[in-house]
Amino acid sequence: MSKIKKYIGYIIGIIFLVSAISKLISIELFEQFIYSLKITPLNISIILARLVVAFELTIGLFYLLKIKQQLTSLFTLASLIIFTLFIITIEFYGISDDCHCFGSALQLSNKASILKNMILIVFVLTSDRKYETKKFTLHKVTFAITLSTIISFAHHFPSHIVGINQEIEYCEPCLNKFIKQEKLEKESKIICFISTKCKYCKLAAQKISIINSKANKPEKILYVLWDDYHNASLFFNETKSTAFNNVEMDVLSFLKLTQGQMPLIIVLKQGKIIQTFRYQDINEEYILDYLSEI
Repeated sequence: MSKIKKYIGYIIGIIFLVSAISKLISIELFEQFIYSLKITPLNISIILARLVVAFELTIGLFYLLKIKQQLTSLFTLASLIIFTLFIITIEFYGISDDCHCFGSALQLSNKASILKNMILIVFVLTSDRKYETKKFTLHKVTFAITLSTIISFAHHFPSHIVGINQEIEYCEPCLNKFIKQEKLEKESKIICFISTKCKYCKLAAQKISIINSKANKPEKILYVLWDDYHNASLFFNETKSTAFNNVEMDVLSFLKLTQGQMPLIIVLKQGKIIQTFRYQDINEEYILDYLSEI
């Protein structure tokens, strides 16, 4: 039995690593899930999502490297209890039916996630907490925390959060033609060029919906949809996002205007383009300030 207890720690470590890596692979979904709770602003939600991944990676490495097992077990138990209470809360209030424990790799219901956490708690309590490394402990602690943090924040981290704004390419004559065609020369609006089948477009629609829920100016948002099925309502239902005013654009014109990169979000003030965003660059604070002014 004592030999089995030694290996339980490795199992716990592997589960935490798999959970963290699964979240990181589909980090945009996990960021959106945290933002959808409407507790923290977008930038904070993005950082918080990365910190959760870094924490899980660190716990996993601590178990695999047998570092400070007593302390690691306490932190693990505390985190599992907190996560379980959180899942119970979102299940009770019907906030979400998936807490993204394993990202998009394995979608578990809230009840299944709670059961998984209960099993992990039993594993933690029965694992051998005396069997741990005695050599180079400080070096291993530093290595585990540093590696976990670097991995979590290096993967698709939005550059605008640290003040780096990337140049966005699009067909300016095509956009000017569209503005004139839709009689927007004197309008102040946020124009979102969205494909109804694009993963990042769906996430962008969810983000824009949450931002608008804070500003409450739906009339200032216009969607330009590339929709093969001519069924915008299906897109809004699927993404559970706000059904803003929308127009359709044919495929060739859409791809030419956006340069094949979508979504493209244009901030228009009295017919003039004052800012552009791609999915990764959506700036909640800027958009809220803009909507409050117009």
